[in-house]
Amino acid sequence: MDDSAKEIAKTTAKALEVAEKVGGFVATILGEACKELGASIHDWAKFYRYRNLLKIQHKIIQIQREKNIEGKSIPIQLSIGIPLIEAASVVEDDFLQQKWAALIVNATDTNKEEVVRKSFVDILSSMDSTDALVLDWLSSQGWNNTLGNITTNEIAEKINIDETEARISMSNLNRLGLIDFGVPTTVGTIDISLSSQETRVRLSYLGWNLVDACKV
Repeated sequence: MDDSAKEIAKTTAKALEVAEKVGGFVATILGEACKELGASIHDWAKFYRYRNLLKIQHKIIQIQREKNIEGKSIPIQLSIGIPLIEAASVVEDDFLQQKWAALIVNATDTNKEEVVRKSFVDILSSMDSTDALVLDWLSSQGWNNTLGNITTNEIAEKINIDETEARISMSNLNRLGLIDFGVPTTVGTIDISLSSQETRVRLSYLGWNLVDACKV
């Protein structure tokens, strides 16, 4: 066997080893329904997906141990579980993997499962690490956030990111319905809220719920 063939064999063996570990991990999330899917689980995933899921699995175990719920998880309904695993498997960023891990833990926790909605999978898939960082920072600002007393420029300065990056994140988070621009103000039944990235920003109700679903 030449060197290239040996390398292929080595990579294949490693992939199978990782796939076996992740297969057990997937089964704990999807429950008995996983058996009906059979080998198709391996068909839709490539090696790097297995690798990412293995990293997320380690984070999940750590979170469950901290919450003292290891071994007490319940399966996620397939309509959420399958797209959740598929989406999480392509995430390589460590910070975002932590978000996915927390989302999975909450979805399999009998005390928190109701906070996880199918739409959260699509929303989190549309965010990068900067978006998640901005969202976390906004959620930590108390009344400043509630009253909409935070500007895009302030966000960029406080979390040490480029102003352009902050504006892009603001636009994306607003597109996803996670933040609102301006302070809601009404005169009678007329909404006179300002809507400008130059004025003020705060988390929306959806934003608060996503933050809650993706934290320990």
